Amino acid sequence: MKAKNVLVLPLWPVDRGLALIACLGVIAYRRWISPHKGFTCAYGTLTHEPSCSTVALQAFRTQIFSQAMPAVRRQLTKCRETYNHFVSEQLNAANNQSFPHASSTNETALGCGPCEANPPLKKDDGKPPSEPQKTQDR
Repeated sequence: MKAKNVLVLPLWPVDRGLALIACLGVIAYRRWISPHKGFTCAYGTLTHEPSCSTVALQAFRTQIFSQAMPAVRRQLTKCRETYNHFVSEQLNAANNQSFPHASSTNETALGCGPCEANPPLKKDDGKPPSEPQKTQDR
């Protein structure tokens, strides 16, 4: 049996084209979106390492799309984890600063005791609520 000559196009030009389109996307993001949100991501701000867009741009410029995407995903994951850690630290610091005794006692951040699952109900003795007494001005 003779094998047919099959024309196999390399995927490199397509993959490289996708990487160039992704580069344009990152450049557009930097030009029109990033100025409205602070110019750098949480990871870049808090760690003084390259920002997500810097890592993505470098990856898409130097690699084909399929090779660059894992690096971009890793960077975005690190950024999200850094942001979540920062927010939780800020909330804890604000909570401890506002209510320093709450962490050392069994109180909630609102300053009250822990909520009961089934709080006791007031007994209804069947009497109508008493009306306030009227005072006469003399």
